[in-house]
Amino acid sequence: MPLSRLNDEQRRAATAPPGHNLIIASAGTGKTSTIVGRIAHLLHWGVSPEKILLLTFTNKAAGEMIQRLKEHFPARTVDRIEAGTFHAVCYRWLKERLPQATLKQPGELKTLFRSIY
Repeated sequence: MPLSRLNDEQRRAATAPPGHNLIIASAGTGKTSTIVGRIAHLLHWGVSPEKILLLTFTNKAAGEMIQRLKEHFPARTVDRIEAGTFHAVCYRWLKERLPQATLKQPGELKTLFRSIY
């Protein structure tokens, strides 16, 4: 289980009371392990995967966390967690709620702004 590999401080973060949590730490301090431990803890206590939101800044971090979770839980469970970068998750939500929405490329935005101003 992921919690057994955490130090005391990481374990406290991973088993914090239910609610929103933000992990801020320097590189190499075990953020990914702590977050994976947190999600494992939530799943163990019966939190529905659909109620878990995992946001990261990089695709690499999101992929690594999902891969680590799949080492401990069935893919069908892990795949139900809303996970990805801030941008990817927000874009998915936007497309679900407003399918006709499009995002403009930087060059298109410059042209648009020039035409307005």
